Amino acid sequence: MLRALLAPPAIALETMVGGATVLLTSPFTARAHEPTIQAWARTVLWTAGVELSVSGAESLDPSRPYVVISNHQSHMDVPCLVRALPLPVRFVAKRELFLIPIFGPAMRKVGMVSVDRQHAERALAALREAQQTIASRFSLLFFAEGTRSEDGSLGPFKKGGFVMAQNTGNPIVPVAIDGTRERLPKGFHTLRPGPVRVTIGKPIEPGPNTLERRDELMALTRAEIERMLIRLS
Repeated sequence: MLRALLAPPAIALETMVGGATVLLTSPFTARAHEPTIQAWARTVLWTAGVELSVSGAESLDPSRPYVVISNHQSHMDVPCLVRALPLPVRFVAKRELFLIPIFGPAMRKVGMVSVDRQHAERALAALREAQQTIASRFSLLFFAEGTRSEDGSLGPFKKGGFVMAQNTGNPIVPVAIDGTRERLPKGFHTLRPGPVRVTIGKPIEPGPNTLERRDELMALTRAEIERMLIRLS
């Protein structure tokens, strides 16, 4: 009980320290911040008492970029996926997170992508910029549902990640994460220590840049994530 109460403020402090570290070393390239990102994620998971297990990482080549498509259950998904994925990954996140002092500017410095979900044109412009500046150097992770699941079920998929994959030619990696909703449910502010499991699917080549193929990619990726979630349940 004590750990559940103390972990959130401790994690907030760890996040601010990590953000300040990034800002103080801002002259370096985004890739140079990778050790700081990994250290932040590792510390957060330890503080939260998360027991992380990962399968399927061997199917990825750390030297090439991918478009990672994951389900979304909790704010704890981010540090879990940073640790689970065997490659440098940058997240596509809602604009509001980038307004948080220290944390927001640090996210921009390391190459995270801000998307304004209330304005479609601005969101598309941000993704186009990311395609030109980020996608060739890092794998980009999209939470396919766009928001956290209330009950753990898989919601409708957004198309942004699939457009990115087709435009860049980077393979899609389906990822299923289970257990973070129990660790930190949506709307709650206390943490519950315990297991989180991540399954990484085999890459899917984007193929031709057509609307028909995009629909097919969305269906294939959703079916694979659903399959992996069933195996995790």
